[in-house]
Amino acid sequence: MELTNIHPLLLSFILIVGLILIIVAIGGSFLPVLPGPPLAILPIIGLAVFNLFDFRGFHLFMLVLLCFLVILISILDYLLPVTMSKQYGAGKEGQWGSTLGILVAIFVSTPLGPFAIFVGPFIGALIGEIIAGKPFNEALKAAWGTMIGFLIGSFGKAILCIFILLYYIYLLFYVWP
Repeated sequence: MELTNIHPLLLSFILIVGLILIIVAIGGSFLPVLPGPPLAILPIIGLAVFNLFDFRGFHLFMLVLLCFLVILISILDYLLPVTMSKQYGAGKEGQWGSTLGILVAIFVSTPLGPFAIFVGPFIGALIGEIIAGKPFNEALKAAWGTMIGFLIGSFGKAILCIFILLYYIYLLFYVWP
């Protein structure tokens, strides 16, 4: 089944939903409940599966490269925060506190607004380490390492999602048959 044989209105709807998925994925790069890059690559895989574009040559290379980068960044997203937090002396309590901190930051309206997503993991890790019995200075260092790992992973995912968005727009506006 070729996507180009679908009614133009339905085709437009599908392409817009793909665009929305990628935009949501960019936000999902900072939220642990949404898989950012895997969600962002789905519309491009969909374009390839339904043969909307000629995915040979450069476009096949880009599809394979983007899928590889999504897998790589997803693995790094799990390894980097753990590695950074351990390097700075954080324990499991700090890692759990960081995760709870971001979830609280998402669901609780604060005067910090979107900035709370960056402060939440730090405060959560700090509280987790203090509960674990670490002195304040060690807990502060561990919380800092946990936050750095979270930020590096989140910005890496966001950059990849933005690149996928730009490639999707390129496909729609410059490669469209």
